[in-house]
Amino acid sequence: TFGGLGWSACEHRVAYVAECSEPESPPLFAPAPRASGEPEGAASPGQKHWFREDWGEKLSGTDRLGLFIVDFKAMTIKQLPGVPSHITPGQPTFWGEDIVYAGWDAGVRKFGALYCMQRPSALYLAHPGGAASSKHSCLTPGLKIGRSARPAPRIDGQGRGSLAFLGSTRGFDTHTGCLELFVLEPTPGAVPRQIVPVVETPKHDGFAGICMDS
Repeated sequence: TFGGLGWSACEHRVAYVAECSEPESPPLFAPAPRASGEPEGAASPGQKHWFREDWGEKLSGTDRLGLFIVDFKAMTIKQLPGVPSHITPGQPTFWGEDIVYAGWDAGVRKFGALYCMQRPSALYLAHPGGAASSKHSCLTPGLKIGRSARPAPRIDGQGRGSLAFLGSTRGFDTHTGCLELFVLEPTPGAVPRQIVPVVETPKHDGFAGICMDS
């Protein structure tokens, strides 16, 4: 659902999704912190056993995912900052030096994503070499991206080619509804361009549209 490895064109780096480690929450009646203060990023006291909703079903335990990059040349593993707090990332793909990934709004609902192939999502663009505080931009405002296409975006060739993906302008009414094919060019300010529309009423001797079962 959320997994997948994205290799860079130079084959020195891999982007993937993994569970983020939560900072340990001290007890409410823990001893006072030392003079040096609490460690950076420490959780508030008394939250160790608080309920955190996960994605359920076979995704139990999957709560807060993050984007990570392995650099085999530098022998480093780093978490990529900038993922919006309400977004669960997945299916990362290198687009030149940048990374495109699918993002699901975790603040709406989580249960059922495993068997719902068209849970609405969006594509986001991340700059691994940018500032740590830089936010990831949404590439598909107004569109709903289907999870059925894995990995969600497909690159034309290697590097910074055109980006192809499946989605819908109206959203999804059923698990296996008809999808549209879009292409996004690698130029500043470009917007997704529809290539194949939804086929409302298929004919026996014609194209039935794009539908994905799994």
